Amino acid sequence: AMGSVLKNIPPRILDALVPLVTKLNPLLEYAFEVYRDILGIRTPSELFGRLRQFSTDRVIEHITCPVLMLVGESEGAEIRNQAQEIFRRLKSDKTLK
Repeated sequence: AMGSVLKNIPPRILDALVPLVTKLNPLLEYAFEVYRDILGIRTPSELFGRLRQFSTDRVIEHITCPVLMLVGESEGAEIRNQAQEIFRRLKSDKTLK
């Protein structure tokens, strides 16, 4: 759900909002700095654009090795739903805990 919300925010607004949010959360600020350095991006909108390239959507059905998926008890509904959808699409031996 959050990913779909971010996709609909115009880049200039996203680029203005993310620095404000990262000032409230030092971990997010650090994560953005790390991604900026590793991926060579300059703006939050560039970061989200690059991260979309790392989606498992195109490859999930081709995974053939056994997979163990772990979802924490305190994870939110979005994370649980994502894990269940990936689990459902896997064709290999799989366990969800």
